[in-house]
Amino acid sequence: MRFPTILTALFVTAALALPSQSAPRDGAMAVFNRAVNNGRPVATGACCIANTSKKGDTCTNAAGAPGVCQPANTANCGAQLTCT
Repeated sequence: MRFPTILTALFVTAALALPSQSAPRDGAMAVFNRAVNNGRPVATGACCIANTSKKGDTCTNAAGAPGVCQPANTANCGAQLTCT
């Protein structure tokens, strides 16, 4: 009866140690890094995150280049800040 418990623990440990499984966790942590935007998420796209992003926050624009959230309204973001 004890063999399946040990075998299960071994499989779980091996699955958590696989490099392919750790990549999504590392990527998610980079988005909410406390050193960037004081812990607020980094916006991706033409518009910054409504009611979350502040003027001067780091973002990634629609072309994939790094940018800054600013009140430019050049991408039809409405009341949201624009990533320029």
